[in-house]
Amino acid sequence: MLFALFVIPLGVAVQDEIFNPARFRSELYLRAHPLHSGDDDVAKEAPKAAHAQVLVVVSDHGSGTSSLGNALETHPCVFNVGEGFGRGDGYAIWSQSEVAECEQLPGAIFDADSGKLVTTANGKMRLKIEDVIRRFGSRDAGKPDWDSLYHGLENNVAEYFVRVRDLVCKTIPANVCPPTDCAVVLKWFPTYIMADTDPVYTKEDFSRPDACTRAKNEKAFPAWKDALETFARNPKVATLQLGREELSRQFSNFHRFDPAGTEFDCSIPRPPCPFASYAAGHTDVQWDSAACWRNPDGCLGDALKLIGLSEPKGGAGTQLTESEIKARKEQGKIASKSCSTDPLGTFKVVQNNDVQLTSTGGGHEKAQEPGDIFNAFDPRFEKDMQFSNILQAQPSPEPDPEPRWMPMKEYSSVTPQLSAADTPFKNL
Repeated sequence: MLFALFVIPLGVAVQDEIFNPARFRSELYLRAHPLHSGDDDVAKEAPKAAHAQVLVVVSDHGSGTSSLGNALETHPCVFNVGEGFGRGDGYAIWSQSEVAECEQLPGAIFDADSGKLVTTANGKMRLKIEDVIRRFGSRDAGKPDWDSLYHGLENNVAEYFVRVRDLVCKTIPANVCPPTDCAVVLKWFPTYIMADTDPVYTKEDFSRPDACTRAKNEKAFPAWKDALETFARNPKVATLQLGREELSRQFSNFHRFDPAGTEFDCSIPRPPCPFASYAAGHTDVQWDSAACWRNPDGCLGDALKLIGLSEPKGGAGTQLTESEIKARKEQGKIASKSCSTDPLGTFKVVQNNDVQLTSTGGGHEKAQEPGDIFNAFDPRFEKDMQFSNILQAQPSPEPDPEPRWMPMKEYSSVTPQLSAADTPFKNL
């Protein structure tokens, strides 16, 4: 089976024309759900929907979210806005706090400490919305009302996402999708509230975590909780967590993004990320990324069901997912070796977009498997976590023959005793 042999660098947005979701718009869906409007006029006022119209994919970089979004967008009523926050000129994340340990922080829409709106410009979200409208919107829809995204906006990311949906769906012709069924997909990552979940590369990084990173993550966690609560309270929003075992997620980011010469030690314990652990108990549906790739019909079906839609088995989204796996293998975009093949090894990025094993780790003591240890939440967070679940690693090289839900374990059964110096983000 494919997952026994390769590590797929999930989460990459595929640019090849073959993977344009518009080409996979399902004829089966259109035949099963004939539209009653014969023209392409944009609906002036959409009736109220009885289901959610915003699907938030709660996840992190390196978990397969771009591939999932592309597959969902093959449905004629789903529009993949994707990653609407970023760092850089003209871009903004959702919120951030003052952190004395850090010299420079990215711009944000909200100040997390005061709850005040700081900026009404987010170039990343604007680009994403414009891309969707360019591909699917009516030419008669007029220019988007960008002020509608921010006028009177409070520190409530669910409301912001609903406004994004309304802005997009106002431009969609009624003969493309009935107004009440029009839905958008957006990502929600820890980095959008200032957190830092970048890979831990070496034993030195693990033993001496960066003070800025640790401080940012501690301050970001309340904002992460608040965001998930706003999603849960808003009937127009549904959440799907796409999780990935932490070692594989970090290795994927290392393999895809780091420059040639960067090294990655597989033997370092990489416990579940606290942000993912908390989200596991505060999202509507949870899927493991590997299970989603093995069973795209089930994964996509659950995602669509959250927003009141459906797709026949073997539909366009499943076809796109399967074709992407095949193409990645043929194009050499899959790491030939990884921490799955050499769990004690050290790898280095090389020039041909692959990784090279530089040490087998024969002299090392066998490290604990990821997930066997958990840098638990400190006592301030224990009340928040007592009914939650923890994502557990499944490092077996042979995947289960049947698709399964994301593996979880009760928080209380893996919580070690904490010293006064322990925090949930010690090694992030």
